[in-house]
Amino acid sequence: MQMTVYGVTRKEEQAQTIKELGGHPILADLEGNVDKAVDNMEAHHFCRRIRIQNRAG
Repeated sequence: MQMTVYGVTRKEEQAQTIKELGGHPILADLEGNVDKAVDNMEAHHFCRRIRIQNRAG
């Protein structure tokens, strides 16, 4: 099964990180109604903050 992963964010600099991780960024106001941002998605999960650490080396 193949899935497309989207990452909804309100900051352009975070959108780049989503791209680097293989996702498709969507810029949206996360404090308002996000219905249009998640339209036609089968599922979504809201995370307040994700920290990504470089584990290389």
